[in-house]
Amino acid sequence: MRRKTLYSGAILILGANQLIETIAFGIPYSYFPRYAISMGASVASIGLFTSSFMFMSALLSPYFGGY
Repeated sequence: MRRKTLYSGAILILGANQLIETIAFGIPYSYFPRYAISMGASVASIGLFTSSFMFMSALLSPYFGGY
């Protein structure tokens, strides 16, 4: 009888997928303030956008995480 390991193929694929998604989302978001300032946005509006995005992400992630 073959013993299942914790790191089976499906778990590794899902973990790699999550890592790639996190990197793909994080890279463009880190350049947002530079682009927003170049288009005339104030530092306060960038802070408001960033904090509201993070707040809504934290609030809605448990709900939409199951889909």
